[in-house]
Amino acid sequence: MVSINSYVVAFNEFVRLQKDNLKACWENSSDVMVNLFKGYLATSDMKYQQYIKQQKNDYEEGKDLTEDSIMVMAANKYKSLVRTGEWNSPSRVHKEILALNAKLEKQSNKNKADSGEPKSKETRVLNGKR
Repeated sequence: MVSINSYVVAFNEFVRLQKDNLKACWENSSDVMVNLFKGYLATSDMKYQQYIKQQKNDYEEGKDLTEDSIMVMAANKYKSLVRTGEWNSPSRVHKEILALNAKLEKQSNKNKADSGEPKSKETRVLNGKR
């Protein structure tokens, strides 16, 4: 999932291709569901991971999910999050941390300016200091 930048659709295509290759050799795999969940949980989006965790819990509690149905649901959720601009968007907590970080940096720069300390190397050079 990391190597394909969490592109769920490509992941599903890869899984289907592997299943087809096994089927052509009269083979099958008993751990496809386990690996599907593992792959989906390796995506970079926290909302998506929460959705997949819920699907995994439902499956473990006996909900009738097939490999194909989970791939369809996973792809639909991915497409929905991308379409609405929610894919990899920062959470509320992350947004607050970013805002506090920016505020802190602004205050730090103000304190440096008030103390006469140059903010950067370029400023020191302009002031004749090295």
